[in-house]
Amino acid sequence: MDPLALLQNDMSRLIMQSNNIFETWTDKNAETMKTQCVGGMKQAYNNYANEMNTQMRFYMIAQSKIEDAMKRLMKLVN
Repeated sequence: MDPLALLQNDMSRLIMQSNNIFETWTDKNAETMKTQCVGGMKQAYNNYANEMNTQMRFYMIAQSKIEDAMKRLMKLVN
């Protein structure tokens, strides 16, 4: 399976399960844990996913340009 999909599943599971915990745990420590720990991991994941999506777009554009150049080269050779 795709590692990014696995990470997405893990993050979704973390958010869902932690929301269950924070529904009943409502003191100052819970808020700190929710915003700094779980929220921090969520933000780091979102940043990573956005960066990967950007890099994949660059990769796909470059791959398309290379394929086009190879097709033109093959036409010239033949």
